[in-house]
Amino acid sequence: MKLLETRMIWDFDEHNAFPDLVRFNDRWFCAVREGTCHAGKRDGLVRVISSDDGVIWQSVKLFALEGSDLRDPKLSVTPNGQLMLLMGELTHSVDKYNGLHVEVSFSDDGILWSEIEPASPDNLMWLWRVTWFENQGYGIAYDSTTPEWEVKLYKTNNGIDYSLISQLEVFGRPTESTIRFTESGTMLALVRREADGGNGWLGRSEAPYTDWDWVECDKRVSGQDLIFLPNGKLCVATRLYDNDNVRTSVCYLDPITGCISDEVTLPSAGDCSYPGMVVYNGQLWVSYYSSHKEKSSIYLSVLDL
Repeated sequence: MKLLETRMIWDFDEHNAFPDLVRFNDRWFCAVREGTCHAGKRDGLVRVISSDDGVIWQSVKLFALEGSDLRDPKLSVTPNGQLMLLMGELTHSVDKYNGLHVEVSFSDDGILWSEIEPASPDNLMWLWRVTWFENQGYGIAYDSTTPEWEVKLYKTNNGIDYSLISQLEVFGRPTESTIRFTESGTMLALVRREADGGNGWLGRSEAPYTDWDWVECDKRVSGQDLIFLPNGKLCVATRLYDNDNVRTSVCYLDPITGCISDEVTLPSAGDCSYPGMVVYNGQLWVSYYSSHKEKSSIYLSVLDL
């Protein structure tokens, strides 16, 4: 892989972060969270921006819920061809969803969006990303209210109603998780952990995805995204830690051993990461945020494969 270019694409608010990227209806769509800082203070907003060429971007939709911080927007294309936006709702009152829930919205064209609606069940907690495979959506939700934190695998047919598949035996305070599938249907899950050294855990499971084999990665991961490249290699983009230096990198991930090979460091430092990745015309497009300049802004890098 070789980095071809990087450009800043969005910096409207004081703190712009947690982007996700998708190619839909021959256009680029990126969802970002806007706020005053990484978390807290003011209600967080989620904005969807769009571009024909990846250079000029415009706002197409702004989501807000009074009394709540909307966070970690994730985009996906449903089996019926709609663009789906998943958001975590961190409420300012524990009387609503015990302080945390998941909201969704849908669009036929990426421009006009449905009203925000809560996912079901109410105790879903933080469902961080949904991946679709063979007309079924899968996602891992984490619960940080328990003493050791818990992660649970869910499935959905419509992006709104979710049913529990199993609780995953991941230890060390697991949080953000990304799921991807091999062509044969093997589910891979890369899980961020906040304790016991903090290295990521990579899991493998066959349908119905109730039995798992886990390996510990050789690096910490944070805000991670996974994608299979055209050459069959598994690619992970994530925040990496070099002592006191923090950066966002695009890496190879060995799906058997969990070894992470750092390939390309993107222009980044400090408060950064949460990439979204799309393979397009033989190139890897990566959205992410970074605070290596004046403030936290949204960047887009293009890599030659």
